[in-house]
Amino acid sequence: MIDYDSMSFNELISGQIMRALANHDPQYAELEHDQVANRVTRYCFMGALAKINGLPFFPRVAEFCDGSLHTYCDPTVLTRGLFSPLCVTGDKLIVAVANPWSPLPDEYLAPRFPDLEIVKVVTLASEIARAIESVATNSGPSRSELEAIDVEDQEENHRDFDVTTDYTEPMAQLVATVMADAVKTRASDIHFKVEKESFYYAYRVDGDIGHKVEIPMKLKDRLDAFLLNLMKLPTEIRATAPGISGRFTISYFHRPID
Repeated sequence: MIDYDSMSFNELISGQIMRALANHDPQYAELEHDQVANRVTRYCFMGALAKINGLPFFPRVAEFCDGSLHTYCDPTVLTRGLFSPLCVTGDKLIVAVANPWSPLPDEYLAPRFPDLEIVKVVTLASEIARAIESVATNSGPSRSELEAIDVEDQEENHRDFDVTTDYTEPMAQLVATVMADAVKTRASDIHFKVEKESFYYAYRVDGDIGHKVEIPMKLKDRLDAFLLNLMKLPTEIRATAPGISGRFTISYFHRPID
């Protein structure tokens, strides 16, 4: 079974992929399934998927993405399903997919665009992420959302922290929102500070500290503990260090960012 770019293919489809790759380059006929991800380029692999399904392969599509189409879609569904609506041409909706065997694009998009025929093109998973990212919007947590976070609720062990995932745990969702906005604003740092009776965060962009966003003081200890967990630092450090600096890696539309 072949695993490639967060996609898994069953034995039947994996066999079809191996034959297509061998037709392109006879050397690929010697590969085992678990060697494909490291030995076959993305362009060659995705081109094989497209050829098997009789679809065109376009390595770059993000520039052609019509952001207005995404207002009808949940970016989390698009990200997990590795597909994205690109544009409308006549009565056709052009959809970029990474896995042409997946039924999800048709099942998800057909009810949202009932008058349009779905036409697929194959592209790289990274291009789909780039298309979604280019039009994704996030207004940040509202005051009411912050106030609604329960001080006692907390989940641990957010090791691979995906900031484009919807979390049921409010603190995880708060941190994901803050981190996702930091990526969009191209911030180099995020500062969480207490000044008198005020607790806030602010982004450093191009060397300057930007707008301060206040957070209820009751969340300070929980937020500290959550961030220390992500940074793999002991919570006891709060009692020994007046200011704590640290870093951790997030996943933003499948792209690791430190």
